[in-house]
Amino acid sequence: MVPYATYTTLDTEEDPSLSERKVMNLISILNGRKRLLDLGSGTGTRTLHHAPAHQNSEEGRKVVFYTLRPEGVSQENAILVFDPGAEIFSQEGRQGHG
Repeated sequence: MVPYATYTTLDTEEDPSLSERKVMNLISILNGRKRLLDLGSGTGTRTLHHAPAHQNSEEGRKVVFYTLRPEGVSQENAILVFDPGAEIFSQEGRQGHG
C-alpha cells in the first residue's frame, strides 16, 4: 500500500480517537460509502472543511478542516494534502461526488 496523502492535526489537544474517526470518514467518502461515523457525539463541536477551488497542482490538493465550537468560533484543526497526481476517488466515489 502506497500512501497518497498526508493528514496533519493542528489541534494538539484533539483526542486521537477523534482524529482517527475523521480519517476513517475520509476513506469512506473516497470509497463512495454513504454511512459515516458520528464525529460530534460527546464533543460539543462540529467539524467543517474547505477545499479551495484554485490550488497549485504541483503541491497537491489540500483540504483544511475546522472545528466549530458552540460559541460560533471556528478554528483550523487539521490539513489533508493529497500527493500531486494522486487518483483519490474510487469509481463509486467519482459518481457520488462528481
